[in-house]
Amino acid sequence: MALSEAVIVDQLARLHTTCLPHSAVGRLGAGYARSFYRFARRSPVEIVLVEVHDDEVIAGCTVSLSPATLGKRMVLHTALPFYALIRPFAFPWDTVLADAFGAPKLASASPSHKDVTPELVYIFTRPGERGAGHGRRLIDKIDDQLSQRGFERYIVHTFDDPKDPAVRFYQRCGMTITGRSRPHGMWFLVLERRLNIPGEQSIE
Repeated sequence: MALSEAVIVDQLARLHTTCLPHSAVGRLGAGYARSFYRFARRSPVEIVLVEVHDDEVIAGCTVSLSPATLGKRMVLHTALPFYALIRPFAFPWDTVLADAFGAPKLASASPSHKDVTPELVYIFTRPGERGAGHGRRLIDKIDDQLSQRGFERYIVHTFDDPKDPAVRFYQRCGMTITGRSRPHGMWFLVLERRLNIPGEQSIE
């Protein structure tokens, strides 16, 4: 039996806070995570994918087609202000405020592929299920979704630590390190994955 949308959102929220407790969403707890996933699952510029086994969400990911505007849209369309006020020390105000109220950027339900690079914002797998290929299958689903939309590449940010298993995972999935960034006092690696566009042939 297929899971209902409410069950998927609830299980995603609980799994997110378990696997990524130090992320901007995870720091605010399962209540806010549910608000975030209700928003992201309905958003025309976010893609939320899951792996389900025995009626349980065991892995999930979120891709933004407009990552530069995601912080502002979270402020406007989720319960972020409420949860940030009741848990002020758990919330990375500097990061989200910089994203939300920096230089104005336009979000579109059909962003220009020439101007926008999608970003894999979150990906996680239940601890007992890691190593079983769920993360790789999510990457394959992301590739299919984005290539069908005509995107040629996407990026991901992860901690700049060569010992971090996430770096090895992304590299095994065919991503390459393209640079480093320091958006809010911490260094991150930027990795890129190139996509094959349906109907296009490579020239040897």
